[in-house]
Amino acid sequence: MRMLASALAIAMVGALVGCGPTGPIEAVEIIELDVAPVAVPDAAPPLPDDPGGIYFATAEPLGDYIALTGETVDVAGLLEAERLAGEELRAALDEPDPDAQPEAGAATGSPPGVALFDPSLTAADARPAATAQLAFVGPLLRSPTESGGAGESLVVGMLSSGLLVPAMQGAWWARDLQIGQSSGRIGDAQTAAARSSGETEVRRVGANELSVAIQQESTSANGVTTRNRLTQEGKVCPSDDGEFDFTVKLDREVTGPGGDTVREELTVRVTGRLGEDGYPESMAIDATQATREAPAGKQPIYVETRQTLPEANILNVVLVSQQPAQLVRSSSGATSADVRRIASRAAARLGALSWGSALGSVTGMWNNGCVGIEATGPKTAPPRSGTEIPVVVRSKLSAEEFSSSVTAALTGSDSVSPDSFRSTSSVTFVAGEAGTQGTILFRAASRRGVATKEITISTGGRAYFVEGTNGDVYASGVICDLSSGRSFDLVGTGTVTTFSPNDDRSGTFRYVDDGTYGQGLIELDARGTYTIALEPDGLTGRLTTDGTGTTAYETPLGRQEFEFPANLTFTMTAVEGTPDACAG
Repeated sequence: MRMLASALAIAMVGALVGCGPTGPIEAVEIIELDVAPVAVPDAAPPLPDDPGGIYFATAEPLGDYIALTGETVDVAGLLEAERLAGEELRAALDEPDPDAQPEAGAATGSPPGVALFDPSLTAADARPAATAQLAFVGPLLRSPTESGGAGESLVVGMLSSGLLVPAMQGAWWARDLQIGQSSGRIGDAQTAAARSSGETEVRRVGANELSVAIQQESTSANGVTTRNRLTQEGKVCPSDDGEFDFTVKLDREVTGPGGDTVREELTVRVTGRLGEDGYPESMAIDATQATREAPAGKQPIYVETRQTLPEANILNVVLVSQQPAQLVRSSSGATSADVRRIASRAAARLGALSWGSALGSVTGMWNNGCVGIEATGPKTAPPRSGTEIPVVVRSKLSAEEFSSSVTAALTGSDSVSPDSFRSTSSVTFVAGEAGTQGTILFRAASRRGVATKEITISTGGRAYFVEGTNGDVYASGVICDLSSGRSFDLVGTGTVTTFSPNDDRSGTFRYVDDGTYGQGLIELDARGTYTIALEPDGLTGRLTTDGTGTTAYETPLGRQEFEFPANLTFTMTAVEGTPDACAG
């Protein structure tokens, strides 16, 4: 790992140690907060679009720095360099497994996303743009354009817990780590306005547990430096007991060219237990913040507070911001007005980070992040046939197989049974008539979390009745499915013509006698190619051959052979339902 990791850690830890707090107070002091009231929403907001990078919510501390110093800062330039470095980091995290066999049509790398900030923005309008991108927050939280804005903290919590950490749980390089081992990735970027360097470290601390640290340092052309460190550690993927206990920490610092510094550390601990449905049946939030403001040449101030929500759920977590704020410690230079101002600003962000972390865990970690389903079926099946599909539920990180309740819901034709069971087990899919398809949605739920998987099986396509003449002999037969690749025969009196497809519209044929043609005295043999042309409605068509054949028979003068053109045309008519010859 580069020196950036140790330099950031030393600088950011030292900043708190050197701020001179007075230490813990004798009695818990409750701070009267100046926070906007919030209401518990009726439904959780959706996970924001994946930005295709790593997001640190730097606009919030930059706003604090501007408020402290009154300086003009190229916010847009810093955010753009940070965004580009974040994309490099994300691409490194999404590195495809070199030993994996890619599925047909599967995409690799980061999913496409949109930047949360438009790189063309000026410093004056960068923060209003964030408000537009985070419009779903609505009235629940102050926007990033207001003093103490917290919308970004919500998003960074949701993206880290809902996208980044789940992606690492399923990454091949994370699965390959032994307990105690770590792996790092690097991402750098430079623009005319700023440069940014990022680094990640993922450490495996248990069979189903990762510790994730992502940090970044950016410097603008005029010397403003931002440092960010985002960590998530602890047990977010439960065992069979369903218990989780993890901590998300967002540590951000802005330093100006003259030494002015603002640093804020937000820490959210989430504990609780998942129910048998894979949804939290209990949850508690313990949130703390530590803020240091150090104007150049003046005495720095430090304020540390704590807020808790012991009976939390996925909707009311945002109310952490409304809970009484306990003063943990403050520096001697911090006035009561400073304490109230900083605690109020941080309260909204703690509520946002808590809510985002909980939402991200529910939507990303405990829903297809911790566990996965293995179930594979054929792409096509013959009409009315039965297919057995084994279903296994595993931990994504350890690949441990475990028992879970599973449901199988079928959309389309024809049936699946059983529709509920415990893994490991199998279901039987019975295909419908030709041209139909069935989609099975498997859903596993346990105290380890929820997993879903969908597979679609198409029933062999439309069947056709084919008829015509092989020379002077009438022949007929059935094509069960043009896309199946299976050969088919047209049979006439004493003759058999076998067609072997290359694809659904062409192939080769061979036309032979069966030993009875001409009372067994005449031998027939023809070979060549064939093509199929269907009318636009697909209900009728023609099968045309192009080849050469021979006729042979014995005479008193010896064996006689004659060559003839095997250019034949047969009509095709779609058959309703599934002919008996095509069933099963």
